Amino acid sequence: MLFCAEGIPSKKVLVSKIKILLDEEEVKSPTILSYTKFRENKTFSQKAIQKEVERTKIRLMNSGLFYSAQVEAHESRKNPETIVIYISARTGFLLRFGGGNAYGFFGKVGLGGKRNMLAGYLGYNKTGASYIDENTFGLPLIFGAKFFTNAAQSIAKKEPLAFDAYLKTGFFAGPDIRLGVDTRDQITVRENKPSLITISPYFYYTLLFSEKFIANAELRSFNNSSDDFKSDSIEAAINLDFNPNKKITLAGLLSGGAVIYSSEDVKINLEKTSIDLYDGLGLANRGIRSGYTKEELETDSYGLFSAEIRWNALDFNMPPAFPVTFAPYLFTDLALAQDYSAKDNRFLDAYGLGLLINFDCPVFAYFNLSYGINHERKGKFVFAAMQSF
Repeated sequence: MLFCAEGIPSKKVLVSKIKILLDEEEVKSPTILSYTKFRENKTFSQKAIQKEVERTKIRLMNSGLFYSAQVEAHESRKNPETIVIYISARTGFLLRFGGGNAYGFFGKVGLGGKRNMLAGYLGYNKTGASYIDENTFGLPLIFGAKFFTNAAQSIAKKEPLAFDAYLKTGFFAGPDIRLGVDTRDQITVRENKPSLITISPYFYYTLLFSEKFIANAELRSFNNSSDDFKSDSIEAAINLDFNPNKKITLAGLLSGGAVIYSSEDVKINLEKTSIDLYDGLGLANRGIRSGYTKEELETDSYGLFSAEIRWNALDFNMPPAFPVTFAPYLFTDLALAQDYSAKDNRFLDAYGLGLLINFDCPVFAYFNLSYGINHERKGKFVFAAMQSF
């Protein structure tokens, strides 16, 4: 009989067993268990069981590793006072294709049945490789590394030869919370251009209210240093995504940040851009999408609110079987920014139209185009190869 919350919802119930069926075969899978709070010999209230059943399914489907997932709680026949958790999933398409401005990448996830991804990048301004494992050694440990160079661009003598190396470490404090430190080393082969090292501790939290309502919160500090200067800043963001129906999405992003210390005049830039260091859809997406100059978007501290109303206008399959979604949207960006040398706040804004072109499984490539104007009637076209918040 399917477990249900009869009687007292707060009554504690023991999970006696977790059965995992992957492609219709019973397995022991640390990867699948990493997406749930359920553990054998652990007790949950009846209300908590119902919520975790739904959240486990959402996490599995959002992982991109599975075509389908089902989670159920049943009363145990052997031990009627306990329950058995059944998790069934079907392995999805594990290859990944994508790219950005002047480069492409090819990768594979789920190597050896694990929660990982290996990818190679090739292009005019970006060539290299990356690896990330979010369940290292079957434990809630995060380890990843990336290495890139712009060798082709340098050979064409358009830019100096540069190298970019990343190291990601961290751990999961539950399926929805991760903490850790990212390290980045940027090296440009040029005279009087020292290596720039960035150390960025982070906190990331996903709030799964329901399949239709999901939020992400992100907090980061940025500690930059080189032979010439040192700076420290902190930024935070929370984005909300609500789908009242299949065609409409209401999305909001609230973010803020401040430079804490800088030996030079290093500022936060509110240009809309793709930055590899960020994990989520919050800080990676903050920016003003209208006709301000780069200098006008540089600030010592800021508070920003962005909102989008999206319409899922068209879904179709590109041969042989690539799903494509076209979603036009209306947007606004509203920000207060302040330079420490000036005592007054500056108002920055943008209002406009945009288009999301999403290639979901198996491509997992996302393109975001928008045009916005501000209260000074200055407009700008923005393109970003990334998902929107």
